[in-house]
Amino acid sequence: MNILHITNRDGGGAGKACVRLHQGLLESGIDSNLLMIEQDDKTINKSFKFIAPFPKKIERYKIKIVRILKELHLYTEKDKYRKSEFLSHRPKKFGLFSFPNTPYDITQHPLYVRADIINLHWTTRFLDYNTFFRNNSKKIVWTLHDMNPFTGGCHYAGNCGGFKQVCEKCPQLINTIDDRYSNKNFQVKNDALRDIVYMTIVAPSKWLLEESKASSLFNKYPHAYIPYGLQQNLFKPLSKEYSRDMLGIPKDKKIILFVAVSLDDHRKGLEYLQDALVQFGEESDIILCVVGNKNDKPFRYKNLIHIKNINDERLMRVVYSAADVFALPSLEDNLPNTALESLLCGTPVIGFPIGGMPDIIDDNSIGILCDSVSVESLYAAVKYYFDNSGKYKQDIIRAIALAKYSLEIQAKAYISLYEKILKD
Repeated sequence: MNILHITNRDGGGAGKACVRLHQGLLESGIDSNLLMIEQDDKTINKSFKFIAPFPKKIERYKIKIVRILKELHLYTEKDKYRKSEFLSHRPKKFGLFSFPNTPYDITQHPLYVRADIINLHWTTRFLDYNTFFRNNSKKIVWTLHDMNPFTGGCHYAGNCGGFKQVCEKCPQLINTIDDRYSNKNFQVKNDALRDIVYMTIVAPSKWLLEESKASSLFNKYPHAYIPYGLQQNLFKPLSKEYSRDMLGIPKDKKIILFVAVSLDDHRKGLEYLQDALVQFGEESDIILCVVGNKNDKPFRYKNLIHIKNINDERLMRVVYSAADVFALPSLEDNLPNTALESLLCGTPVIGFPIGGMPDIIDDNSIGILCDSVSVESLYAAVKYYFDNSGKYKQDIIRAIALAKYSLEIQAKAYISLYEKILKD
């Protein structure tokens, strides 16, 4: 059995999840390969960067330049460009918006040719829907990491349910170049998938599973629910005293941890957390430790330690172990890797009742699921935790997490799925 994983890059939450699955399959004796267009870690076994032929590189740059021009200008019917500052007019609360067209033909790569199953992952800026699905002759597994594969461009749809029928007049594109882009993208995906039969959709969270089943693009395909898996020997508890010494964090304070690649990402909910902690007053002994990159906008909560983005997972293990509790008040999310990493390190998690968070915090002994998405509910959860912190036991938290999110369990589930697909 030869499996080829396709992803944009090996970094970020989706990239890390893909790499972990790939490594878990290798450890289980499966012939697994990983193909991407952006490779940060060249030590990953059997991982390869896609090198496009020179003419394709020129085509890629042409597409990129045209797209930038379109983003900065509004194209009129008279074939003239007029200034429109697309990026500054798009509401800041909305995240990435992606297109289904790229200059890459994955089906021409030698790894594709010899694969039995193609496992797609987070493929933005890599997978070209038209070329790939027109030329594909392999059975496909698509592991979802967000909603983009079945929407007209957004990665999280918020309250919009357009993807359940046909995306049009996208609320995330109001005041931009063209709010019809979502419908154009949706039609490209629909046309490309029209004759595709052998594809199975995998969702790491029950929420994303149901969203995919409800989408008009994917509702005809079989679905499977397989949560992420983590290396249990990498993410494990360390001494809190040692961890705080290493990071220079006070030992006599209450530490709440927040982690995001971009601290300015509205979807991750840092603003909610800061507003909740402000309610404890200026004399509070609660320190908020935030890890991630940020612009120059000042933090509202002053009792704060800022650590820039960390790419070393061994160092992140120290950070999780140094915290009393990990807060992840995301407004939309799939199955956050950071929450799983925290639990394997024995640190409890607080989160809003959205996306995959109810899957993660389904036991009161490992964390607190807020009653609602609100500052008040988050404040109440933080207060409850510090009033009852003694009930959260490090060894119990880790044991419960390992029973659900070990890499071995995930690999076995995928191997069983692959075997069934090849047999059928």
